[in-house]
Amino acid sequence: MAYNKTQQARMDAGLCRDCGKPRGDDGTSGLCGACSQRAAERSTQRKARLRKEWNAIQLCFGCGAQRDNNTKLCTACRNKQNERKRGYATITRQKYTEQGLCKRCGKERYHESNYCRYHFIENIARQYSIPGDLWEDILIQLEASNFICFYTGIQLIPGKNASIDHLHSRSQYPDKISDLDNLVWCDKWINRMKGHMSYQDFITLCRTIVDRAKVS
Repeated sequence: MAYNKTQQARMDAGLCRDCGKPRGDDGTSGLCGACSQRAAERSTQRKARLRKEWNAIQLCFGCGAQRDNNTKLCTACRNKQNERKRGYATITRQKYTEQGLCKRCGKERYHESNYCRYHFIENIARQYSIPGDLWEDILIQLEASNFICFYTGIQLIPGKNASIDHLHSRSQYPDKISDLDNLVWCDKWINRMKGHMSYQDFITLCRTIVDRAKVS
């Protein structure tokens, strides 16, 4: 931005370029605190006026360029907005993590999980394709079992080894994905070992392994 001789001389002398007074600790690199506040107010008013004009003629709400995809923002402004949101989310999650709180919302963590009770079940339920109307029911099931693995009796710790298994696999029985009676909590390593097997096939395999075990 170009300044006239008077403004430049004031700035070189460490004074406010608009009024000539000392800039002070509350000022900016070119303005004192009072002039800086007035400049900010003028800028806000000008931006509001421009945005109203841009919106009226279907231009980008952020910069006045052509809109894309029937949104209020052009692609460039939408990308900048998303980048700011991601940056803010990253900083916020880091702060919550350092404080030992849920990294999503800042509430108390659920056992050893990095998340609160709600976000713990949200994450794990989506991982196992469990619809939202069953989230609370499946979590109550875990708590009612005293956090015990359905297959082994191993203690389950949310955030460490607790996982959800479909007794009848999702691939072979897609109609049972949303069946609460088909969902059980188990140790994550048992779940991986079971894979896509049905409950009966898995138990048969376990019995075969036990029968052939030679190391005591």
